[in-house]
Amino acid sequence: MPKLAAPSPSLPPRFRAHPGYSSLSVRDLLDAREAYHVHLSNMAHVVATAIGRYRIRKGDWYETHPPEIPRPRGRKEKKDARDLFNSVTKAWSWPCVLVFVDEWVKREDWKRGKAGRGLEPDQFIPRSLYLPDGRVVPTCVVLLRKSDVRPEAPAPRRFPEPLVGGGYPLLTKVQGTSRVGSVGCLVTDGRQTFVLTNRHVTGEEGDAVFSLLGGKEVRVGRASPLVLGKRRFGEIYDPWPGSRVFVNLDVGLVKVDDVSMFTTQVLGLGPLGSPIDLNPDTISLDLIEKPVRGYGAASGPLSGRICALFFRYHAIGGFEYVSDLLIAPDAGRETRPGDSGTLWCLDTRDAKGQGGLYPIALQWGGQVIEEGPSGGRARGFTLATFVSTVLRELQLDLVRDWNIGLPEYWGALGHYSIATFACGFVTGRLKTLMGKNVDRVSYPPSRLEPSTFPGLSKKDFVPLADVPDYYWKIPGNPGRRATDNPSHFADMDKPLPDAPHAGKTLLDLCIEDPANVDPAVWKDYYERVDDRSKGVLPFRVGLIYEEMVASVAAKDLDRFVCAAGILSHYVGDACQPLHISSLFDGEPLPGGGKRGAGVHHAYEADMLNANAAALVAGIDAGLAAAAPLPNVSGAREATLAAVDLMRKTFENLSPKAIVDAFAGGEDLWDLFGDATIATCVEGARTLAMLWESAWAEGNGDAIPKSKLTARNKDDLVTLYSDEEFIPSVTLKQLIEGT
Repeated sequence: MPKLAAPSPSLPPRFRAHPGYSSLSVRDLLDAREAYHVHLSNMAHVVATAIGRYRIRKGDWYETHPPEIPRPRGRKEKKDARDLFNSVTKAWSWPCVLVFVDEWVKREDWKRGKAGRGLEPDQFIPRSLYLPDGRVVPTCVVLLRKSDVRPEAPAPRRFPEPLVGGGYPLLTKVQGTSRVGSVGCLVTDGRQTFVLTNRHVTGEEGDAVFSLLGGKEVRVGRASPLVLGKRRFGEIYDPWPGSRVFVNLDVGLVKVDDVSMFTTQVLGLGPLGSPIDLNPDTISLDLIEKPVRGYGAASGPLSGRICALFFRYHAIGGFEYVSDLLIAPDAGRETRPGDSGTLWCLDTRDAKGQGGLYPIALQWGGQVIEEGPSGGRARGFTLATFVSTVLRELQLDLVRDWNIGLPEYWGALGHYSIATFACGFVTGRLKTLMGKNVDRVSYPPSRLEPSTFPGLSKKDFVPLADVPDYYWKIPGNPGRRATDNPSHFADMDKPLPDAPHAGKTLLDLCIEDPANVDPAVWKDYYERVDDRSKGVLPFRVGLIYEEMVASVAAKDLDRFVCAAGILSHYVGDACQPLHISSLFDGEPLPGGGKRGAGVHHAYEADMLNANAAALVAGIDAGLAAAAPLPNVSGAREATLAAVDLMRKTFENLSPKAIVDAFAGGEDLWDLFGDATIATCVEGARTLAMLWESAWAEGNGDAIPKSKLTARNKDDLVTLYSDEEFIPSVTLKQLIEGT
């Protein structure tokens, strides 16, 4: 950190907040970098610069303590080589110019004249950059070893049909060489629609461009003459300085042949929000460390965090070439060749799915960087251009509402798969009824691909399997269930801290004695393990079972089908290991934060969407070899059946193992794909058994065959819009009987 005069006696001299540093703006940092351009560029080991926030070494006192809390005596400062892997930015990290070097020399060695390799004192990077008007801008030196090793090529993937969307491959031939890039998104000039991608992907004007559908190459359009290459920084970001700086935009468009072939959604991400408007008036250092997500044609799901702005990746002839963003990948989510053109979105969603995805940048390249001072694992960082700059310069608008069709939640693919196959697993007259209503409950098996699902929350009718997510959670909808959230989960794996039953989990207690499947016992457990969420998932199953029995007995098939379809959602939740675990979005760490944060979405959405065909085929094959489960009777036995399904889910899929694998960058489908399929098979069997049981208990076979018809969608909407229909309940209400 910079050495400053007159340190405050209350703060340690090695890390204290300079009164002017926290107020430094993007303009201040760019002014400093511009003023010291020649000086820094001529230093022997400076390979890049950027602007951002000071990076604190992991494990240092100030990683977890702000500057106003002094470092304790005896707690040494970490002085190992700082790189992008072993350092972080915190809320108290001040603005700075990041100076990247390919060799690290300890300050002590400089002082002792042991810098080595002929490095002179004038090659020492100053702690601060001083401007003529008195502004002082700190520097942060970061080791960056670029690697020539290309990341391993991913296994070939099958892209679902019939729609092309963000994340699908684009294939062209340029000078006899095949090129592969990614579909970013759809844009329009008001008259024509284009695919937004990179200039180096599209090729020359008029070149044919192809994508992959079901493993086959399909032409989607031709390269447009509208392109953006390198532009002077001052032109793009007037009035910021940059007379010797070019910004690389690398934007190309594909004029679409048939817009009906496309969806505006991105694989694994779902519907998009409005683009983030970034310009000299709105760009700030608040972007640093913001999470972003994308989907690359080569790599599949991508995620990371913005680690620097205006990254200088090349300098020659006195000029610098910069990228708007440098994105650091999450473990196992780094980019590869073939991802050029990927659309990156700012991810504002929380662990419960609240928030949205907002387009922020278009990837045009990557930077493979080695970990550690002596080289180590190489990971692909992303170079990207602000989407708002592209839209402004080409006078285009982003299209967000065409053929919306990709899921946001486990519900869309996980829930629909379980519900669809349960419709075919029941027997007799019930099979006739559910077969005629499969498109009310879910989708036929042939349409269980992520890209075939409509934009559920915006439609007049929501398939019943996801009414709890796509209707009841949407503010403003009639019958919205503000208290339904506890119905979707039940954390059962946190050990009790004290007697009686110290060390045992809620699942242990319920398996040992079914009498413990009782709201009062669960309330006591939740209070003792400090679980404030108080999930009621299996009790919700029992209550819906009661409604199904009563509906069949009253020969009200609208109510039965509606309740049966909605039940499939909660049975699906019982098949999702991170819905029934205290590790639902990572393992809590001492002092705050989570190890493996983001695992919930990565497992239940990214993994399934990328392997939809294998999931559907696996469930189909698994059920073909499975026998029906014996019927239950009454809401109590239905509740116990839900608990038993949760037990099977834990046996098949350890939440801890999933978190460990995600945190370690492992491929989740490779490790857990088979177990996920097996769990979904158990979910479909359980759901079919609950339907069969309620049908038998209510004497459904007494209903004339002529009544076993497809139900009117408007009537179903009327039912699920009524908050008195299978009302949501909390644990407190269950105990009080209200």
